[in-house]
Amino acid sequence: MQIVELKVEGFRTLKNVSWQPGNLNIVIGPNASGKSNLLKLLHLINKLSQGNLEDTINLSGGMASVLWNGQSRQINIRVQLGKETRDSNYTVNYTLRLSRVGNSSSYVVDIELMEYEEKIDANVEKNFPRLVTRSLLERREKNFSVRTEDTTEEMDLELFDASETLLSQLKSFPRKARYITVFAQTLNQFGVYQEFRRDDDANVRRSVISSFEEELDPDGQNLASVLHTVYESDVDFQENIDRAMTAAFGNDYKGLAFPPAGSQRVELGLRWKSLSRPQPAAVLSDGTLRFLFLITALSLPKLPSLICIDEPEAGLHPSMLPIIAEYAANAAERTQIVLTTHSVQFLDAFSEYNPTTTVAQLQDGETKLVTLDGEKLAYWLGKYSLGSLFNSGELENMAKDALDDESEEQEARNSNLSDEDAG
Repeated sequence: MQIVELKVEGFRTLKNVSWQPGNLNIVIGPNASGKSNLLKLLHLINKLSQGNLEDTINLSGGMASVLWNGQSRQINIRVQLGKETRDSNYTVNYTLRLSRVGNSSSYVVDIELMEYEEKIDANVEKNFPRLVTRSLLERREKNFSVRTEDTTEEMDLELFDASETLLSQLKSFPRKARYITVFAQTLNQFGVYQEFRRDDDANVRRSVISSFEEELDPDGQNLASVLHTVYESDVDFQENIDRAMTAAFGNDYKGLAFPPAGSQRVELGLRWKSLSRPQPAAVLSDGTLRFLFLITALSLPKLPSLICIDEPEAGLHPSMLPIIAEYAANAAERTQIVLTTHSVQFLDAFSEYNPTTTVAQLQDGETKLVTLDGEKLAYWLGKYSLGSLFNSGELENMAKDALDDESEEQEARNSNLSDEDAG
């Protein structure tokens, strides 16, 4: 399943935002426009099924710090995940409301809803296309219900933590409530990579206890363990990593190495044809480590259900950016990709991949997200590169025009409602 639509009210600069991402997404905009807040929201959504939502909000400074302008009383989130099958397509809509408790930094989850919709193809039942809708989960006030294919179970909310979601507290849903389980698993598998430490004290530069790991942590500090596990066992993955590293560093690159570093410990290293010993991670440049982290995140055999990377271009040589773009486009064939950037060179690297392009703009303290019209963008891309359109301000102009059109439509709707009321 992947995100079809995301709506949020009252979170940081995202006062009132609706966003419909594609498979490969580029979110552009100047500094402080709200790009990173979109990733912070996705990180928060990732925590909804893990049972540490309260810790996540507290680490951000509490409820007062994550509310829009410190004034909103609530954060409303609506996530729609969808999947197409051969005979039908279905979506699961999940709504959550976090309400601040007085003027404190605390909150409660006071609304949590989930419903399922499936559009069944006419050929399946030799009838008209059919839309099936059912409520899966409903949490209001002190009661909630979970619905399966056979029955509805009601339970007392006083048995549960008011600051955590039911998704995280109901560890074993009824067997037939499979859409709830799949939804929770999908959120749990989001990979949101906002920070990757490469300083001298970072764990990624140290030896690690040899262990089996196939998934990157959000901070990427288990990179050595993941590479040791997958690079040594998966030939296709090894070829992908070596191809990218050769493209970036030339034919002197020989491969990755994992020399022993004490009892049951290994360290990450690079082998070069010109050197007799592997070069350990402790002495690799920041850019080399970051590049290796990015191509690993985009090449793993088991990709997260969503990959979000904040400003992938940071710290990289411009010659590496087309490689990252290629690997991101390939990964988008297997999962959903969201990349934020304000780099002209990085945007130019995507010119042949036609990503879903969203412009973030800050207006009166709130972020506006405008996904550019595909046909209009394609017209301009026939004449200019994506980076040159961004550098010239044309992308922002297109976003402004879209916002103006939306404002005019809203005014027209309000006017029509006023006329109807008068009548």
